Amino acid sequence: MPSFGITSGCMTADKRYALALRLAEWGDFSASADLLQQGIELAPDWPPLYFHFGEALRQAKNYAAARHAFEEYLRLDPADAMGAAIKLFLIGAAPAPPTMPEEYVRTLFHQYAPKFEKSLVGNLAYRAPGEMAALVFAHRENGFSHILDLGCGTGLAAQFFQGRGAAMTGVDLAPGMIREARAKNLYTALHEARIEDFLAAAEERYDLALAADLFVYIGEIAAIFKQIATVMTDGGLYCFSVQTPESGTDGWILGPDHRYAHAHAYIARCIEEAGLALVDFRAAIPLRLDGGKPVAGAIYLARKP
Repeated sequence: MPSFGITSGCMTADKRYALALRLAEWGDFSASADLLQQGIELAPDWPPLYFHFGEALRQAKNYAAARHAFEEYLRLDPADAMGAAIKLFLIGAAPAPPTMPEEYVRTLFHQYAPKFEKSLVGNLAYRAPGEMAALVFAHRENGFSHILDLGCGTGLAAQFFQGRGAAMTGVDLAPGMIREARAKNLYTALHEARIEDFLAAAEERYDLALAADLFVYIGEIAAIFKQIATVMTDGGLYCFSVQTPESGTDGWILGPDHRYAHAHAYIARCIEEAGLALVDFRAAIPLRLDGGKPVAGAIYLARKP
């Protein structure tokens, strides 16, 4: 997916790069950084060398040098397919980006799509779609005319709502995810698009909008809530999940797990400012595992008056 290709064009640099990544996996970040620096000397225009050089330096706590490496990466790849903006924030060299770089999310999930479900459901005990369905059905069991699944991925949420609506539309940024979702025949329409762009151009109206695990990749969500409200029918429902911060904020934060978390007070403000009404929510739900530990989250249900 990234425009810079999968090799540096220099076989020697590629070998050093491959060995450096293996050394980083083994925890030898100093040796990894040395090899990556050698690779940069051989292939100075290949962005991944700078990104992983920065990451090895970050792990070795050499933050000043890591900052320079990440900035060099961004000079070569302004679209930021590898997420250097996140790393710069984590070392205190830049403010938290309000959303993850679009190209980073597209590339990550396009590559991840074939093994997405096995990893998320099989290994990480992903629960968000089932919890969302339970909350929706507690208030309305069926009779939806058109369901909108934002950040639909491979269709994990759609599976719980199959047969509950006359039509279902899925939207995702990653072409690999759209391909996997299409194979399930759950949707009447699928769109490969940026969520904000799709909502801005949407002509259809939906009486149920879903966003399962979408907002762990978007920090500032007030504007997108307003967009969602505009495509909902009167009386329509909007159900979504968020990761919740451990403490210390009434807004949103980007954590060391490279995920955004949103406080309840912030969510409540976003719902109100979008002209929606909070119907119900479930807090302290383990949405998935991370490092073998449950990730705390919340499920919300809002209605358009």
